Amino acid sequence: MRALRALLGEAPRRPELLAAQHQPGRSVVEWRVPADLAQLEGHFPGHPVVAGVVQLHWVMGVLEERLGAAPNLESLEALKFQHVLGPGDHVRLRLEIEDGGTRFRFELTDAVAPERIFSSGRGRTKS
Repeated sequence: MRALRALLGEAPRRPELLAAQHQPGRSVVEWRVPADLAQLEGHFPGHPVVAGVVQLHWVMGVLEERLGAAPNLESLEALKFQHVLGPGDHVRLRLEIEDGGTRFRFELTDAVAPERIFSSGRGRTKS
């Protein structure tokens, strides 16, 4: 797929999925951030980072997959962006879903050094 994208000049728009484990009320997903991820462009020249809104988009994508429909987001709380997430990083999402999907919490950490937290927060959806 990388070779095909390179040939066509297309940058990937999603992180590379490495693993996913789903249990009732909980998901753990691991990705690698491609060096040529489209969302890195322009953010920031010479020192690309994955913007917080992109990280939230990844979380919401997994939540949508688990709920079977796009979540109707009501609020996000306690958002923290503690370390910069960049190209080549191996990231692990831990997503906890409660109250039938109306409450969730997440943490994106470095899969190699889990004490390194990229982002975390909690949210509510309208039922």
